[in-house]
Amino acid sequence: MNFHCKCLLIIFSFTFINTLAHAFQNYQLVGEGEMRWLAFNLYNAKLLTPDGYYQKNKWPLALKLTYHKNIKKIDLIQATTDEWERMGVKYSPEWVSKLYTSWPSVNKGDTLLVHIDEQGNSKFYYNNIYVGTINNEVFSKVFLAIWLSDKSRNQVLRRKLIGANKGT
Repeated sequence: MNFHCKCLLIIFSFTFINTLAHAFQNYQLVGEGEMRWLAFNLYNAKLLTPDGYYQKNKWPLALKLTYHKNIKKIDLIQATTDEWERMGVKYSPEWVSKLYTSWPSVNKGDTLLVHIDEQGNSKFYYNNIYVGTINNEVFSKVFLAIWLSDKSRNQVLRRKLIGANKGT
């Protein structure tokens, strides 16, 4: 293979990977809101879909969290499992293990985004850089339930995210 063909192949590969990794960038905002705990703003949350409308358990969609505080990885994961336990959700230790290997600690201004693809697989991005995947539709449902279910801790945020007041 000559030099020009190799260069074109490399350029094509990076373009293809970048397109796949950021397929959600053209999604439209369904809704957004702030997560507060006591007097602290923890993060801003945005829910995005291809058409800007939310339907329960319909993929694809993306949930983006932009943090207002520094939070250690262990605390992010503990908050996730605490919410599942509070909601009565059964979860797999394998999921928690995968989160430990994928998620970083976050600092003020950092983003974590989960993109649920058409098959219901969760792909995670930290500051727009891919960090891991959990290929399990059940995981995707229970992970999003933290924000989007009727059992969500913050129903005001939930209604904002799902666009409950859209068109009113």
